[in-house]
Amino acid sequence: MDANPIPDGSSTEGPATISVRDRLLVEWVAQAKVGDPLPPPWSDSRTPLQSVVRTLIMLGVIDTPDRDASLASIARDASAAARVWLQDHPAPPQAPAPEVQPPPWADRERLGGSALEIAQRRRDTPQDG
Repeated sequence: MDANPIPDGSSTEGPATISVRDRLLVEWVAQAKVGDPLPPPWSDSRTPLQSVVRTLIMLGVIDTPDRDASLASIARDASAAARVWLQDHPAPPQAPAPEVQPPPWADRERLGGSALEIAQRRRDTPQDG
């Protein structure tokens, strides 16, 4: 059995991992204000609000809302639930960014300056012969 979440947000084995995209959606829902545009790819959906609600249900952030609930009440409840969910599911620590080593040709000090500086010195240096 795999550890992927099933539609009701529970998991078959241990805690389900959440994708970065889904975590960003939950963070967006927790902080969203009235009139904020939905983030992609949900904004690109044919039914963007339903897509967001469906994702939140799948992740276990919210329960399935009543059919007669207004969008405003669903959004308000989802925002509060997202804040609680984020407290209960802290982001995993990020690995430090790898140290970037400049390529050998970019070592200005070893080469005596940038390509432009070297060209200017050649132009300004009198040529013998």
